[in-house]
Amino acid sequence: MKNRLSFAVILFILFAMLIPNKLIAQRVEVSPYTGFMLGGRVNYYQGYLKIDDGQNWGLILDVNVSSEQQVELGYSRLSTSLTQHSYADVEKLIKELIIDYIQIGSLREFVVNSDAFIPFAVGSLGITVFTPRDGGYTSSTNFSITLGGGVKIFPTEHFGIRLQARLLVPMNYGGLGIGCGTGGCGGGVYASSAFAQGDFTAGIIIKL
Repeated sequence: MKNRLSFAVILFILFAMLIPNKLIAQRVEVSPYTGFMLGGRVNYYQGYLKIDDGQNWGLILDVNVSSEQQVELGYSRLSTSLTQHSYADVEKLIKELIIDYIQIGSLREFVVNSDAFIPFAVGSLGITVFTPRDGGYTSSTNFSITLGGGVKIFPTEHFGIRLQARLLVPMNYGGLGIGCGTGGCGGGVYASSAFAQGDFTAGIIIKL
């Protein structure tokens, strides 16, 4: 799993390096950010699994393809934990769970009267990697999509602020290798279910 994540990150970097010079000459934005992510939950027969909310961080690369459209590459990470809520008790199953999103998509800017205030909508698809650091659990890689919107604020020509809210949806979630049944959660039987996460982030924009 670590090799697959490393491979995905390498592809991300190579894709950025292969962006045509013509596009780079138009506009490139690099945006490191941090924020708050809602972890989400997965239901099973005797209750649900809760991914705890927490601070996430990431990096976004936007490249203009037209005056109002950008291709967007994004990476984000949440370091969290996972808790089992059953009818009988509450138990923290995984004390350290890493969630990595690697996405590619499209961002649409909306024309307003000021170049210093730019609302936008964004959508993307890619993979989400769930990596438990505790022993006894396996990692999971899932196809995922995101939808979001926000605003870019530019007090200067080359420096700005990005405020954003997103819905993040990993598809065909496989339970991180955690089996849940009538006797609780273990390592053998999977409880597959889609679920949703959300985040609210703020970052800086460096316009090249």
